[in-house]
Amino acid sequence: MKQFFFFVAITLSASSLFGQLQYTSFEKICLEEETTSLLNIKYIDDMILAKTDYPGSIIAIDAKTGQQLWSKSHKIGYGIHSYGADVIVSKNINTYDDATKKVTKREWLYTMDPKMGILKDSVLLKFAVVYLASSSGLTKHVPMIIHSPDDKFKSVLVDKKTGEIGFTLFSEVSGSYDIPNAIQVDAADRFVAVGCANGNKGFFLYDFKTGKQLLNLAGSGDIQNIAFTSDSKFCMYVQNKKLKIVNLVTLKLEKEIATENDAAHVAIHSDNENIVLSGFSVNVPLKLMNWKTGASTTVSALSVRGGVPVFTKEGYLYLPLQIGVQCKVAKDKLPYLAKVSFENSVSGTSISTTTTTTNTTTSSNTTSYKVGSRAFIYYSGDGKYYSGVISEITTSGYAVIYDDCSRATVKTNQVKMLPALKVGDKIQARRADGKFYYGVVKEISGDAVKVEYSGGSEWVSLRDIMQVE
Repeated sequence: MKQFFFFVAITLSASSLFGQLQYTSFEKICLEEETTSLLNIKYIDDMILAKTDYPGSIIAIDAKTGQQLWSKSHKIGYGIHSYGADVIVSKNINTYDDATKKVTKREWLYTMDPKMGILKDSVLLKFAVVYLASSSGLTKHVPMIIHSPDDKFKSVLVDKKTGEIGFTLFSEVSGSYDIPNAIQVDAADRFVAVGCANGNKGFFLYDFKTGKQLLNLAGSGDIQNIAFTSDSKFCMYVQNKKLKIVNLVTLKLEKEIATENDAAHVAIHSDNENIVLSGFSVNVPLKLMNWKTGASTTVSALSVRGGVPVFTKEGYLYLPLQIGVQCKVAKDKLPYLAKVSFENSVSGTSISTTTTTTNTTTSSNTTSYKVGSRAFIYYSGDGKYYSGVISEITTSGYAVIYDDCSRATVKTNQVKMLPALKVGDKIQARRADGKFYYGVVKEISGDAVKVEYSGGSEWVSLRDIMQVE
């Protein structure tokens, strides 16, 4: 009898305790500042901190509601990361000597209070920072990838107080194409993982306290990011169209799963089983997967590329969606954050800076809209109505944010009710070329709508539907 119960316990521990995430909807969170670049976000203290460029700033957003909390004009370098309860950022101050024709690489490493966005202290580094890694602050070192004065890319552990390099991990070798490209630490500050690009060195795992190499998994293909489970038992990364899961107990490759697309980023849900795969330099439909069971779903309505996505403790997924030469998202004029909800996500509250999925139930001819209400809103540029959200009530009407993140002020009679869609509705939907075409609703899944056109069908977002007949 004892042997029977022992066997059952092992079977349950090795199997999946959670199902697969089920996508329900996504909300667009438009930043109050206009920016041309949004690649890096960090989840800390129930906030999403977003780094923007041109102009450079850090913006704090309430992770539950999407409300913007503060914005600081910190022109920092490569991303936002945490060290314990604080945030660490860096600022490049390279100088050029006309006489010697040489560049002196320097960088300030700042500690920042995440609640207020105030820089508290700093240390001068004698090299340029390429990437930082977050940690729990249990050691004195900060993991980072640097561009050293001898013109090499190195992954190192740097003393946070003195700025001196304590350990050098993987370093670029002269004549070799391999360079460190991604660096991450587990939640217990036990391991440092480094991913390489351009060559065949692949993945390295180190002891965070001693800098000792524990594992190397060679492999071709760039590694863009590495993610650890919160229990520090596994880490994973995407390389050459394969999701690779490393067992941190056995220090062996646990399994490989074909991604079946060009995904480059992986983010892990708090249940440590469900993950999402997203694109970096090419548009990739968001893929949901339970890595233990292998079950997966592709969200065709969210074909994106941009920065590394993050999960909140409530189960929401935040995606930084980009525009421009590197990471253009079709149909959108400005970068924005996408807040993705799943069946097991906690319901949030709609606020003025978020385009939500809530339909207003009153007619613009009889009742005023509230802040946060979605509607069809008149656009003076072409005289048509586009979907958006009411951000403010004015004396003559409303301040609004269209779903492309542009803003305007309209009169009360220039807002129309956004009707709930149903299968069979005739609509006008915006396609990849930015133009609107007539079609018929064939299927609805949260904010994703499958539209049948004369030449075929495709999934679009609710925000791309302009008019319902």
